[in-house]
This record gives sequence, C-alpha cells and structure tokens, in this order.
Amino acid sequence: MLREGRRWVIKDYDLQSMLDYHLEGTLRFKDWIKSFKGLEESAWFNWRDPLLFLAMCVKLPKKAV
Repeated sequence: MLREGRRWVIKDYDLQSMLDYHLEGTLRFKDWIKSFKGLEESAWFNWRDPLLFLAMCVKLPKKAV
C-alpha cells in the first residue's frame, strides 16, 4: 500500500536533474543535499540487496560516457 508523503529517489536521474537545475541557477548544491533529509528509500539501494546498487555503480559510468 502506498503511504501519503512517501519520498524516494532514483540516484542517476536525480544527479542529472541536480546538475541541470544548478547550471540554470535554480538549485544550490546545499539545498540539493538538504532535500535528502527524511528520505526513506531509493530506487537502487536496499540494505537487504546491496548487489543491485553495486551493479548500478558499475553501469552508471558507462552510461555517462
């Protein structure tokens, strides 16, 4: 069941968005870091299955290039 107010992040997309907003002058790095307060889950990381996160870490640099 979905809970109202639930917050999560997809790390690779969030990083790209942060860079885009920062370059256009609408987001400061400090404010981006603050946005993680209260974050409960992410799309790629779970303590019960850290291998998915490690796989993402390997693929992300390839995707960036």
